Amino acid sequence: MEILAEGAVIGYGQRDVVDHLDLQVSGGITAILGPVDSGKTTVMRALATLLPPRSGRLLLDGHDVRVTATARRLRADIRYLPQDAGLEPAMSVRDHLHYAAWVCGITRQATDHHVRRVLADLGLTDHAGTRTKRLPDEERRWVSLAGALIGTPRLILLDGAFDDWNGVDHSRLRRILRGQASATVVVTARERVDVRGVADRAISLGSLMSTATTVASAGGRG
Repeated sequence: MEILAEGAVIGYGQRDVVDHLDLQVSGGITAILGPVDSGKTTVMRALATLLPPRSGRLLLDGHDVRVTATARRLRADIRYLPQDAGLEPAMSVRDHLHYAAWVCGITRQATDHHVRRVLADLGLTDHAGTRTKRLPDEERRWVSLAGALIGTPRLILLDGAFDDWNGVDHSRLRRILRGQASATVVVTARERVDVRGVADRAISLGSLMSTATTVASAGGRG
């Protein structure tokens, strides 16, 4: 999915959090970097079509996210993993993925196939029947990620993935995200987190509320 933002101003109520977002991304893995309160989550919510910009443009595959009917159609192709996303402790890993598929509107006939695929892709098949509360923290993170990869998403948004994944095998994470060949992947991280092992490019947000963006190479593809 192609992302195009031109002078987008995004905020809550009377408060502008991001005052000028210019961004063009299509495919690959992009990291949005910035300190606390720089607007990373605000940008992700806008990309998820949950917080339309108040001015400027934000287009997904050429479609204006400010048009309500358009935003609803786009959401079928978007997977958004918020920073504070949790798992239902009584659910098994398989049940969590079935629930994620239902939320995404995947048909019952197709769900079993997608669940088996994502379990295999993330190395979770042996844990499929395990309740999430019995998993170690690292495996729970992979289960959360699995829910964001269910189906065939075209835009995958992982908020805070690098901040909370200290010690996680980044080569494994990159391989998994690279496996989503048809998707554009956007992750957020604190400014000092090294994302070169995973991301193709980095977008740097300025600090403290009103922000601007600049594009810098983070290794890998342009």
